[in-house]
Amino acid sequence: MDEQLIFYIDFVGFAEAIRSWDEEKMAALIELLSDLALIRGEFDFSEEAEDGGKRFNIRPAISTFSDHIVISYPTEYLRKMGGGDSLVNGLVFAQKLVSQLAAAAMRLGLLIRGGATVGPLYHSGGVVLGAAMVEAYHLESRVSIYPRIAVSRKLYSQVKINPRDLFLLEDDDGITHFNYFPSMILRSRETGEPITTWLANARRIIAENIENFERKEYWNELAKWVWFRNKLEQARLSLPDALFQ
Repeated sequence: MDEQLIFYIDFVGFAEAIRSWDEEKMAALIELLSDLALIRGEFDFSEEAEDGGKRFNIRPAISTFSDHIVISYPTEYLRKMGGGDSLVNGLVFAQKLVSQLAAAAMRLGLLIRGGATVGPLYHSGGVVLGAAMVEAYHLESRVSIYPRIAVSRKLYSQVKINPRDLFLLEDDDGITHFNYFPSMILRSRETGEPITTWLANARRIIAENIENFERKEYWNELAKWVWFRNKLEQARLSLPDALFQ
C-alpha cells in the first residue's frame, strides 16, 4: 500500500434528515448526493511546462457511499509538486474541495464532520482499505464530535507551514482540526455571488437551525450549530475587511 493523505467525511444531521425532512428538502438532498456520486473517480496527476516552470494538475481519488466521502492523495505525487512541505500541497487542494462540500451541505441545513491523516492506503476502483482509513474513521466517529475534521498527530506534526492556522486550528479541547472555514466564505467569489450576500445567507441558515434545535430541545444538535457559527465568525474576522465592503 502507498502512503496517502486521506480525508474521511460525512454529514452531521443526515439521519435526522432522513426521518423528518419533507419531500422538497429530500429532493434537494438527493440532488446533492447525486452530485457527489458524479465526482467519484481515480487519482490522476499530470505536469506540463509553463512559462519556464511547471504546472501540475492533480485530481484526488474520491469514493462515496450514501453520505460518506473518502478523498485521498498519494504523498509520492504531492512531493513531486515541490515546495518545502509536500503535505501542504495536498491540504491546499483538499481545502477547496472540503469547503465546497461544507457550503453545499450548509445550504440544506447539514454540517460536515470527518477525520484526516496520512498513512498506508489502497484506494482504487471504489475500494478503500488500509490503516489510514481505519484511523480517519476513528477520528471522525470518536474524536471530531463537532462539525470539524479532526487531524491526526501523524499528519499535523508534519505540517510546518507558518502561519499554521492557514490549514490547521487547535480547539479549546486540544483537538487539531482542518481549517476549511475561510475557504467557505471566499469560494462565493468563484460562483459570482457577492461575498456579503453569501455570508448573510449563511448567518440566516445558522440562526434558523439554532432556533429550531433550541425549540425542540435537541441540545447535541444545538451545540454543533453554535460551534459552527463561532468558527465561521472567527473565519470572517480573519479575512480583510475590504472584502466585505
